[in-house]
Amino acid sequence: MNVHRRFLSSVALGILGLGCAPHTDPNAAPVAAGLTGGLGPETLQWSGSFQAVQQQSGDMNAPRGRNNARGSVVIIAEGKNAIRARINVSDVSGSAQYYHWALVGGRCGSGQIPQLTVSQFPDISMSNNQGHVDGTVPLPLPTSGTYHVNVYRTNGGDEADVLTCANLRIEPRKE
Repeated sequence: MNVHRRFLSSVALGILGLGCAPHTDPNAAPVAAGLTGGLGPETLQWSGSFQAVQQQSGDMNAPRGRNNARGSVVIIAEGKNAIRARINVSDVSGSAQYYHWALVGGRCGSGQIPQLTVSQFPDISMSNNQGHVDGTVPLPLPTSGTYHVNVYRTNGGDEADVLTCANLRIEPRKE
């Protein structure tokens, strides 16, 4: 009887412990410690290239097009609780002076919400169909997981607002 009670207590504690386990992104692909060699945020960077995105404006019957935006993104640690993002885009369709962007969990098209509100990311300044931002964001550099950067047409309300996207990969910092 005593063994039976210990077993039930262990099972109960295990079940209760699941409720306290940290939430993990089901789409995340954790970075193996061997891949980064146990390096800390100050020695890592996330980088990627923007890719064309199928676009549709208006209702379901509206004409579709393909945005052929190109460019790159590099994100590094800027202290313990901030990141520095360097984003360059070109061949962006549209005539906006600024575009919003955000760091988002998962891969392009995942539909996940940004790590912070879109307004907390510095705007990409546009001129002659070229855009650039080199700014900081109050967010610690992730050292594992799967992430992408979305550039938004307007306020970043949903996936239909994505102008272009870059899947990110983690690697040793190059600068």
